[in-house]
Amino acid sequence: MITKQCNSAWQTRWERSTVARSTYDLIPTVGRRLLFPDDRCCVVSYARLLLDDTLLKVHQQRYGIEGSRECKCGHGIDDAHHFFLECERYGHQRKLLNDDIGVIRDNSNNKASLNPSVSFLLAPYNNNRNLTLQEIYEVLLAVFHFIGHSRCL
Repeated sequence: MITKQCNSAWQTRWERSTVARSTYDLIPTVGRRLLFPDDRCCVVSYARLLLDDTLLKVHQQRYGIEGSRECKCGHGIDDAHHFFLECERYGHQRKLLNDDIGVIRDNSNNKASLNPSVSFLLAPYNNNRNLTLQEIYEVLLAVFHFIGHSRCL
């Protein structure tokens, strides 16, 4: 009962908070145990993506470290969307990620919930997706593989 009351109070504070809204958009419900890979660099990169505070140029420019948000590939703003879904520097890794998601989709009864987007890739456990635990696990493994073989963010 105490855990339930603590989670309820935590949820209320999370909903009313004015900070970390990008993280709230990905993880609107508190108390969920997150899955992390064994690779420390990948864990840090994944956590930074969840917190919207990476080494991508869009974040570096926000802090005055970088003068431009343009990706090194020259074809877009270096943000999480570009990193996961567009950047040609990660074309091979993206193909592997999409192949993995395709296999999960082929085996799923909930195909509509498996459309790749940044929020889906970072938080497939989000309550509005109705995925099985196995599907969530497989999506996160594919994402961790993509991040791990791309670079540390």
